[in-house]
Amino acid sequence: MKRSRFSEEQIAYALRLAESGTPVVDVCRQLGLADAGAAAVTGAEVEACDDASLRELAVRVTAFARANPEHMLRLVRALQAEGQIVAMTGDGVNEARAGRCGSRWKNGI
Repeated sequence: MKRSRFSEEQIAYALRLAESGTPVVDVCRQLGLADAGAAAVTGAEVEACDDASLRELAVRVTAFARANPEHMLRLVRALQAEGQIVAMTGDGVNEARAGRCGSRWKNGI
């Protein structure tokens, strides 16, 4: 995963979700969070991963697309299993389930 300008103690991992892969990867590139060759991992790919594979994927990938609430919950749990503190934001409809597993969650932007 490409590191931001923050140190590991501040922000090392971020989770980005979108309806379509191309826009979320473009935003990640513009923010310096993804390299030129980066691609989004889809919810279907998340679903196909076992827990160990998902843990590795979650810390390596910066863009996740077409992720439903169950995918988001698995991603949050995978990051937490790797010792990460997870923060989320959104309208609350899709994030509520993942927000209940101990992640820091903010309704709205």
